[in-house]
Order: sequence, then structure tokens, then C-alpha cells
Amino acid sequence: MRKGDRTAGALLIRQNHCNGTSTLYARRYTMENEAEWQPVSDDPFLPDADIDTTIEKRIRTDPDLWVVEVETRDIANLLSVF
Repeated sequence: MRKGDRTAGALLIRQNHCNGTSTLYARRYTMENEAEWQPVSDDPFLPDADIDTTIEKRIRTDPDLWVVEVETRDIANLLSVF
């Protein structure tokens, strides 16, 4: 959806459920400094318009932001690759 800076910028992954809702994931680090992906919201099925607004807000604070959109029902295997 959006290319950020080649050497900087956070990465968000948008899981499009193809029914008007999406889940937005951000990478966070555990106390053991291991990366893991967590939904940005407690509600994993937000309207696409709400996800668009969240992404726009993040871009204003991080112009180097990368956003990848995936249309899938099961994203667990994909998230384990990143």
C-alpha cells in the first residue's frame, strides 16, 4: 500500500478480510528483545475506513512508514516470516 524509506521506517501489515473489515498489525518487541506482531486495536475486525484513518495518522508522525496489505483469512504463518 505504501513504500517508506529503504533504510528506515516502521512496518505495518494490514490484513484485509475482504468483507469491509481489516486488522492492522504492528511489530513490537518483548522483554527478551524478540519481535512479535500484535494487532493495533483490541477489536481485530475494524471497518476499513477506521484502518485507513489509523494509517494516515501514523504517516503524519512517521513519513518513512511502510504499509503492506494482505488479503487472507489466516495471517499467522505470514507474520512468522517477518
